[in-house]
Amino acid sequence: MIKYDWSKYNLKRDREAICQFKEYSENSKKKPLIQKGLYNHIRDIYALAILNSKNSKKKIDILDYGGNLISNLSLLHKINIKKIKVWVYNPYSSEIALKKKVFKYVKFIKDIDLIKKKKFSLCYLGSVIQYCKDLKTIAGKDIINSSKFVLITHTPISTIKKEFYLKQINHKNLFQKVHSMHNIKKKLLLKKYSVEFKSYNDYKHSGLKSNNKIESTNILFKRNR
Repeated sequence: MIKYDWSKYNLKRDREAICQFKEYSENSKKKPLIQKGLYNHIRDIYALAILNSKNSKKKIDILDYGGNLISNLSLLHKINIKKIKVWVYNPYSSEIALKKKVFKYVKFIKDIDLIKKKKFSLCYLGSVIQYCKDLKTIAGKDIINSSKFVLITHTPISTIKKEFYLKQINHKNLFQKVHSMHNIKKKLLLKKYSVEFKSYNDYKHSGLKSNNKIESTNILFKRNR
C-alpha cells in the first residue's frame, strides 16, 4: 500500500487558513467566510463543544488531535478565545504552522510526550480515527481518555460490530478504517465515557462508496465520574 502524504495535505490547508485570516484581518467589517460542504456545521459543533467544556472563568486547554490551522480558524469568528489555549498535536504538521504564530491561541506540537502531563477540558478528533488502523495503539491514548470531553466529528462509523477497511474514492492512495461504536468506546475510550450528543452528516462527504452499514457521525462523549 502506498503511504499518503499528510505533510503535503496539512501544508495546503494551513496556507488556505493563512490566506483567509489575512483577508479577514485587512477588512474587519467583512463577513467571515462560510466554509464549504459540511465544514461550517462541523466547526459550529467544535466551537459549541469548547463552550460546553468550560466550567469556570479560568483558562482552559483544548487538544486538537491531528488538526491543522484551518480547523481552528473559524473559532475566531464564533466564540471568545481569550481564555482558550488550543494544543494541536500532529506529527505531520507543516513548518509554517510550527514556526509561524498565526493565531495566538494555537500551539502546534509534533511530539505527544510534550503534553503528557496536561489535563484537557476537551479532546477533539476531527476526521482522524478513520485513518488509525488500531485504536488500541493510537499515540497519546491516555491523554485522550483523561480529558473531560471527547469530540469526534466527520467520522464514518460502522452500525454493526463488523469493521471495514476501505479505499477513499476522492483521494488517491488514501484508505479509511471504519471503526464500530463498540470498539471506539472499548479500545479508545476504555469504557470511561457516555454519549452526550450525536448527529449525522451527509454521507456524500465521507469519501466512501455508499454503504448502508456506515454512518458519517459527530459524537460528543463526556467522561463518567
